[in-house]
Amino acid sequence: MSYLKKLGYVKGLAEGLALDENTKEGRVLSAMIDLLDEITDSLSGVEEANEHLGEELNAVTEDVRRLDETVDSLGECVENITDGLSRLLTIISDDDDEDDDDEDDEDDDALPDRDYYYEIKCPKCGEETVINEEMLEEGGIQCPKCGENLEFDLECDDPACDDPNCDGHHHP
Repeated sequence: MSYLKKLGYVKGLAEGLALDENTKEGRVLSAMIDLLDEITDSLSGVEEANEHLGEELNAVTEDVRRLDETVDSLGECVENITDGLSRLLTIISDDDDEDDDDEDDEDDDALPDRDYYYEIKCPKCGEETVINEEMLEEGGIQCPKCGENLEFDLECDDPACDDPNCDGHHHP
């Protein structure tokens, strides 16, 4: 029997006794029944809160379980990506080694010219831009961020260089 039913039973017994609340015994029993009634109300509230907390705990437990599965899945993805990148780098490295062997066998005059790229910084806004040799030879560009005209001086400033046609950008 639940405590609510037991309280109802005790109340019924007390009413059946027809206690006189003007007597000491009547007042004590009446006060005890009132106290039991308040305790029962409090317990009901605690039970409801406990039930709600249990539901919340179950929801959090399920969320943690799903997060754990997601973390495991992400770990597997990262591992797969790392393995793939490692294989790709190995392939590229192997390919570069083969290219190096081929280049040793070929005449240097048959090699295509390499493109050189330069990183410049706009003095006005600080934007960093990458340009190629062709853009450098044009003598200038506009900053893509602020529109500042950026000019390039291609004269060689290496005192050891005696090439009159040197543009200076191949010196270390």
